[in-house]
Amino acid sequence: MSKKKNDQEITLEQFNKMSEAEQQALPSEKYLQLLAEQKAAERKRADLAESAKIKEKHYKAIGGRKVFLIEVDDARAWLRSVDRKLMSMIAAITDPIEQAEVLLENLWLEGDERLKTDDEYFLGAVNQLKSLIHVKLGNLKEF
Repeated sequence: MSKKKNDQEITLEQFNKMSEAEQQALPSEKYLQLLAEQKAAERKRADLAESAKIKEKHYKAIGGRKVFLIEVDDARAWLRSVDRKLMSMIAAITDPIEQAEVLLENLWLEGDERLKTDDEYFLGAVNQLKSLIHVKLGNLKEF
C-alpha cells in the first residue's frame, strides 16, 4: 500500500491524535479536509452545550420540550417546539408572513434579534420554521 493511499484513509479520530507536525505533513488537500471536519465537530459540540444551557435556563417556559437552534448566516436563535395551542392560533391567521411572525415570536427563547427585525434574516428564518412542525403518521382501521 502506498503512503498516499494511507494518507487518504486517515479518520478524524486518527487526525486528532496526531501531533501538529504529523498533521501538517499530510497532503494539503487531506489536511484541509480533516481540519474542516475537526472545526465542524467542535462547533457541533459547542452548539449542543450551549443549547443544553438554554434548555435548562428556559425549562419551565418550554415544559420539557425540545430546543432548536436556527441559523441564518451569522445570526442564531434558540426556539422551543410547537404545540397545539400555537398551531390553533396560527391557523386563524390568513397572511403567511404574519403567521411566520407569530410563530417565530411565540417559539423564541433567545438569540439575535435581527432574525425578527431584519427582512433578509427573517425570511431566511421563515424558510426553516416549517421544519419545526412535526406530525406523526397515524393509521385508521375499521372493524
